[in-house]
Amino acid sequence: MNISGAAFSKFAKRLSKIRTAAADDILSYINKTGIEKFVLAGYDMTSFIDYAYGVATKYGEAAGALSAELYDAIAQLSGVSVPPAEIAPTPSYGEISKTVYGVRKQSRNPNMLADAIGRQVKKVGAETTLRNAKRDNAQYAWIPQGDTCAFCIMVASNGWQHSNYTVDHLHANCDCEYCVRFDSRTKVGNYDPQKYKEMYDNAEGSNYEEKLNSMRREAYAQNKDDINAQKRDAYALRKEESEAEEIEA
Repeated sequence: MNISGAAFSKFAKRLSKIRTAAADDILSYINKTGIEKFVLAGYDMTSFIDYAYGVATKYGEAAGALSAELYDAIAQLSGVSVPPAEIAPTPSYGEISKTVYGVRKQSRNPNMLADAIGRQVKKVGAETTLRNAKRDNAQYAWIPQGDTCAFCIMVASNGWQHSNYTVDHLHANCDCEYCVRFDSRTKVGNYDPQKYKEMYDNAEGSNYEEKLNSMRREAYAQNKDDINAQKRDAYALRKEESEAEEIEA
């Protein structure tokens, strides 16, 4: 069986929209409540954590349901008899609290807080696929989407596997997703693990950290004009916000 690249990309985009909607929901709440409160070191984050927990639960359930839907569809098309896919648990209140305070130690940028909750939502979808694959002894692979980062290329180079159950590599604004298969004949669109393995193996370095850094440098060299333009736009926006705050003060 072949899963078209277009069909899988459609699934990945739907999951991306759920993650983005969760992040946007968080930003909307921060802006409505008063962004200055989240900059203050002594601000009590309880109300924000309560809200973030609700957002992570709501959108996490949506992400898990969509991943379960794809899992069941692939199982049916593959002609295998397995129980309906179970949705992975959404983040606990403690996990959301830890996420919020962990990010806040690094930055008071509301976008980073929103992205962190978005990752928690994305994690539910990924864990739904992996947990059911483990239950049914199915194979899974990390399928790159869009502008794939070096780390995702490394994970994708592992190909189809039964082991290494983890979703720890999820990062902000990543559209890559797991796919599952029940026999070795099933392929996904343009996913070519050998291509990604060659990219990783040919990168300079004697260990995975050196190879990843080499791949990041190469990607930066290829896209530095776009990256620098984005940095200039971000700097200009921060400057405008700073000048506006000074005027209000």
